[in-house]
Amino acid sequence: MSQLDLIPMTETEKAMPGAQWWAGDYQCRNFGGYYQVREQGRGAWQFVIYGFGVNRRAKLTHFGGL
Repeated sequence: MSQLDLIPMTETEKAMPGAQWWAGDYQCRNFGGYYQVREQGRGAWQFVIYGFGVNRRAKLTHFGGL
């Protein structure tokens, strides 16, 4: 980790595609608008999903015979 990594990034800087920063033991990056993390900067990148929404106006439709 370089000295520049110790300076906190703003939310605007984190929103730029390709941005990388550290949050504790996790290396984080913006991968085309999706956030990914990996522990201690090693291993495979994992996508971060904050939550799923529910569209209350969605219409459920059944196709076929189940």
